[in-house]
Amino acid sequence: MTVNISWHKPTKHWFKLNIDGTYKIDAQKSGVGDVIRNHTGKWILGIQMQHITTSPLPTELQAIHERLQIANKYYLFPLEVETDSTEAIMAIQQDHLVLSNLVVACRSLMHHRKDLLLLHKFRKGNQVAHMLAKDAAKENYKQLSLQY
Repeated sequence: MTVNISWHKPTKHWFKLNIDGTYKIDAQKSGVGDVIRNHTGKWILGIQMQHITTSPLPTELQAIHERLQIANKYYLFPLEVETDSTEAIMAIQQDHLVLSNLVVACRSLMHHRKDLLLLHKFRKGNQVAHMLAKDAAKENYKQLSLQY
């Protein structure tokens, strides 16, 4: 059986945030890439960042938290958030004792929002964010924010 995995526009009048993190174990750093688009697929904002970290999960949670702050600041709602990190989704939806501060911070930004969905998306359907993250994890990376 073949499954077609691709990016899809968000629901009409919604925004979509695709977010991905890439971790380089040898350098103990990671790159984060994300894209926010509107319901027509138009690019609203793209961000690349590099983090010094010891594992991928804190990077994913920090990135989700930072992008939710941006969404709140500029009222980019209703919002679909797509990530390939099932671990980050589970940490936010359940209790995660080790990273509880980040989890609580994410939850507080999501609290009482009926117009926010946190969804899993396979990497194949999240390629733009993945490529931005991979590029950000490179050795001599400087932060980049691309707006349309």
